[in-house]
Amino acid sequence: MFTLLLVKIVTNILIKFVEVIILAKRQKKRSQLVPEAHQALDNMKYEIAAELGLPVYQGSEDYWGELSSKNCGKVGGTMVKRLMSLAESQLVSK
Repeated sequence: MFTLLLVKIVTNILIKFVEVIILAKRQKKRSQLVPEAHQALDNMKYEIAAELGLPVYQGSEDYWGELSSKNCGKVGGTMVKRLMSLAESQLVSK
């Protein structure tokens, strides 16, 4: 029962994510579901980059052109894993 609920919630999150991507492509600009979370997500991105030993630093105007796609993908993938973990722990605590 709990697994089914978790699958439904994750599915809904993924659907919203796809909707945001589609809207962003149509609008030719980024669209954030919760604009107030931008700073926290940015902090998480640079924290993960530091943990992976990548040479990017907060305040570097978000230029990551020196990094490979693989390394940028590692940062993004790790962010998704952490965000999913946070969501799952919040579900368990309810």
